[in-house]
Amino acid sequence: MDHANVYTQYRPSKLTEGRDHPDPIVESQSLSGTSPPDPDYAHHLGREVAEGRISNAQLETVVYACMRFKRFLPSGERCGFFLGDGAGVGKGRQIAALVKKKNALPKGSLARHFPEGVLFVTYSMLSMKGKVGR
Repeated sequence: MDHANVYTQYRPSKLTEGRDHPDPIVESQSLSGTSPPDPDYAHHLGREVAEGRISNAQLETVVYACMRFKRFLPSGERCGFFLGDGAGVGKGRQIAALVKKKNALPKGSLARHFPEGVLFVTYSMLSMKGKVGR
């Protein structure tokens, strides 16, 4: 099979901010023929984009994920977003960018703020000095 005819170079088509991703990203020819929705989310990553700490492809993922998170299902639950990028795209950076919002980190007891569900925390939050019961 000729892989040159199966894949094409990927570049965000609706988001022009940010530097190109440092590694090549490809998508299938059939997927490249579809157009994503127009972005309608004003992101919170101006400094990171200006400093080149997040690529345009990574920023695109954050913007589309945040657009989904603003919506609700008929059951009243918030919509989710599946991040299925391949190796080398920077899923860790994308996830970190999603949780980096002003005042996003709780103050005080985590259990008081998050009584149920899944919580992603950084190592520094778990190993604060001077806390009893580590």
